[in-house]
Amino acid sequence: MTGNREGWIDRVTRRRGDARWTALAADPGDLGSSRLRRLRSEAVSLRQVLDRFLANTTVAALRPAPVNADHLPGATDWHWRSDLFQQPMHPSSLVSPASGTRLAEGATIWHDDPQAALILRQSRSRADDLPPFGLSIEALGCEGQFVSLSIDLPAAVLTGLGPDFVVRADMRIWAERPLTAYARLNIENGPNTDSMQQGFQPAAQGAADLAVAEFDLAYSELNEKRLSKMWVDVIFERPRMNAVELRDIVISRHPRADV
Repeated sequence: MTGNREGWIDRVTRRRGDARWTALAADPGDLGSSRLRRLRSEAVSLRQVLDRFLANTTVAALRPAPVNADHLPGATDWHWRSDLFQQPMHPSSLVSPASGTRLAEGATIWHDDPQAALILRQSRSRADDLPPFGLSIEALGCEGQFVSLSIDLPAAVLTGLGPDFVVRADMRIWAERPLTAYARLNIENGPNTDSMQQGFQPAAQGAADLAVAEFDLAYSELNEKRLSKMWVDVIFERPRMNAVELRDIVISRHPRADV
């Protein structure tokens, strides 16, 4: 009971303080030099305190969201989410980005539109079951044949990896209009690169459908001794007059079932 009362008193006190400073900022009036100096000193002290609060809580507020592994196969031994969905992008918006523009560590946008008629925006997520950030791609005037988000996977995915594993991509992706989309797993074996591709359908705007792509490495040309890199491309074909929202992409791996 006491804790609730103290919380209520704190909120009322902060609201009164906000109202006071809002009124003073809107119309300082004739405060007199002495009172003006005192209020300015209070304002500077308050700003310093607020700046410290924002600085000290930024890391906590943007702490990477844990991956909800409830829907992953029970034998999953590794899962991961890109920094693109975990940390703020700088700048948060890009207009006409060149193909090959880096968005975050290991995340790159590719396209073949000569005019680069794309707008990329990173926005905060408000859903509890999603990571802190999502990425929207607006391609209304795009004349290219594709737009692709490339995500490099960390070296940890390669440890102990062999043809008896399945690499999986769980994607929450919305599209304003239906379009053809693919998830492609790329495996670099020394000088050679093998690719596996699977189509999926982005959800309609507002739906909560989860798109899943699974890549059975038994059907790849994976060379365990020369395995050096792995990345995933999420590809949208002919995106003109469309907008896509990428809310989450989780990459995982699990042993394939014995047949």
